[in-house]
Amino acid sequence: MPELTVSRKLRRFLLDDFGRPLAQRVAARLSDLGRSPYQFPVGPVVPLRNFSQEELAMSVVATRPRINKILRDFAAKGMIELGYGQITVIDLPALERFARDD
Repeated sequence: MPELTVSRKLRRFLLDDFGRPLAQRVAARLSDLGRSPYQFPVGPVVPLRNFSQEELAMSVVATRPRINKILRDFAAKGMIELGYGQITVIDLPALERFARDD
């Protein structure tokens, strides 16, 4: 039932995540984007290539400058690595913990 899994993720994203602070929504989105949409164990999160900060901003309803600041903060904490046209998740457990912390 892949459709049900996607539907549940969409519900969680729309209802639960929008009540969280922006940085937590960004962390959750980054950890989700590199995974299979059906939550199959596919190994490590793949680097996000050709995914702009503008697209990330639109996906969490924010501005690109705010996303840039959050991404630089994540990179300074060693959770991600920023490259030209690429975001690589370095420390997935830390990113996921940050996304869940209240």
